[in-house]
Amino acid sequence: MNIPAGEMTPERVLYEYFDCIDQQDAAGAVQWWTEDGRAEVMTGKFIEGRDKVGRALGRIIAAYARTSHHVTNVRRIVDEEDRVVLMVYVYAFHRMAATEATWHLWARLQDEFVRTPEGWRIRDHRLMGVDGFPRRPDMTDDYYVGHPGRNPTPLRRPARTAMDAIVAAHPAAGAGMTKLLEDSARADSLEPGHKAIIVACAAAAKGQDWVVDEAVGRAKAAGLPPEQAWAAPGALVLTRGVAVAVRLAQVLLWHYGPPEEGASGAASGGNALDYFRSYFGGDPPPRIQAMADRAPGLFEGYAHLHRGTLRESALPPAIVELIMCAVNAAELQSEFVKIHADGARRVGATEEQLLEAIVAVVPIGGIAVWPGAAAALGLV
Repeated sequence: MNIPAGEMTPERVLYEYFDCIDQQDAAGAVQWWTEDGRAEVMTGKFIEGRDKVGRALGRIIAAYARTSHHVTNVRRIVDEEDRVVLMVYVYAFHRMAATEATWHLWARLQDEFVRTPEGWRIRDHRLMGVDGFPRRPDMTDDYYVGHPGRNPTPLRRPARTAMDAIVAAHPAAGAGMTKLLEDSARADSLEPGHKAIIVACAAAAKGQDWVVDEAVGRAKAAGLPPEQAWAAPGALVLTRGVAVAVRLAQVLLWHYGPPEEGASGAASGGNALDYFRSYFGGDPPPRIQAMADRAPGLFEGYAHLHRGTLRESALPPAIVELIMCAVNAAELQSEFVKIHADGARRVGATEEQLLEAIVAVVPIGGIAVWPGAAAALGLV
């Protein structure tokens, strides 16, 4: 091919394009497109026209705090005088703006370039996902079509593949596991979104991140409002501390995005001991009085957190109490299951709902959940 002296090659145009993307400069990126250029970015749908491509790029890169695109294995699969098609490999690092989490993408890119009076420009841009890590809840397996020319097996979450292996290796145990999981996910006396967020909280307490992800996904699909979803980490701060609450919040950021300020309510003032007398229906336990007397700073924070999460949350008080029951049941803390079961009853939870919340976390904590929790509910 005869390239005029000083003219940028299609390869160089592609590098300049990705440099603009990494600068989060959508306007600069689309200067390398023809006016009628089109793009398909892993979705199977084309965006037609340079202006529309530019707006779409702006929306895409706004989701990232930083990106770094690396282009390798560049091949010309069409090499004509005024038309070139490049096939390249792309690795892209992303830091998500909403979560600060990292997301890695491996893809193949096929770009058609045509020679214009301004030089080589992109006319057709197709980004084909091969795989990504971690799996983003907003991107289904349809985004990852694999290597061009090959029909890949559908991508699955590693835990699901491992569970299939358990079923294959031990059908009887696998059948029992499947039944437990189905019963855990099915909502009877509880709203589906509420049951799912209860499961997510218990899984977060046990460090079972893939269960948290699936449960939060079910909660969102069931229509659990963002303000209620974002109320749940407060309950985890109270019962299991900040690190566990952060584990849940990171998954909520992926599924729901950042919360609205104050969406989950704010704790009110008032006398803390009076609040606990109201909560317990009489004098608070000696441990709480001892905290008030001997550790007043701790007591003040605890009272605000307790009241803010259990009685002034965007979640119904009964659901927050059931979260506390489920988390403590999963961690075999039957004393606290009883405390919060009594609290749940005082704000209207039914016996069926209490039982359903406990049964839901048996797959998370194992059958050892049942004896202590059943005793705490007065079933045995």
